[in-house]
Amino acid sequence: DEEGDKDLHPFWRWQNDPYPGFENLKWDGANAFAVVLDQTQKGWLAYTDCDTDQPLPEDPFTLLVKRFPELSATYVEKTPHGFHVFAFVEKQPADSNINLKNTYGLELHVNGLCIMAPSKYEAGEYKVENNAEIVKVPDFYERFKAAFAPQKQQVWFDRKDLAFKPFEGSHPRCISELLKGLDQGQRNEGAIRLSSY
Repeated sequence: DEEGDKDLHPFWRWQNDPYPGFENLKWDGANAFAVVLDQTQKGWLAYTDCDTDQPLPEDPFTLLVKRFPELSATYVEKTPHGFHVFAFVEKQPADSNINLKNTYGLELHVNGLCIMAPSKYEAGEYKVENNAEIVKVPDFYERFKAAFAPQKQQVWFDRKDLAFKPFEGSHPRCISELLKGLDQGQRNEGAIRLSSY
């Protein structure tokens, strides 16, 4: 409502309950709207949150559009802290939101809700920045991960192809260090690593 102290329709409700249709809900006094990120006829609705209110080497919005030029033509909203850049994506059941705000000021949302314009609350207001059709971006989730969240390199302990093959040669450095002794509180971690070796 106007004072922000009561939900007319709780945002999270429609993730589990059947949606009765926009026209069947009462909106008198509403000051915030949200959409559920879900499958549509055009693809899975997702958005990238670009937070521009913290010091970063490069502006998150500019960085995102530079890496994905097709997003320059999509629907964008100005938020109290930056921008929401929308896209239709291909989503696998295991895909989850990717938070890279501390590194790039970006967070890809494929699950949950998105507050939409013309919402207002104590931190500010949501406004339409680019009123365009939402574009479909092929392989966006995987491309986003590859561009901004590269996979860590597998080490010997993580490699499935070596799961049943014993290590050959002198001890790897990590094992040599464990054999020298452990600090207090690291016994279980050390034992697990040694037993898997």
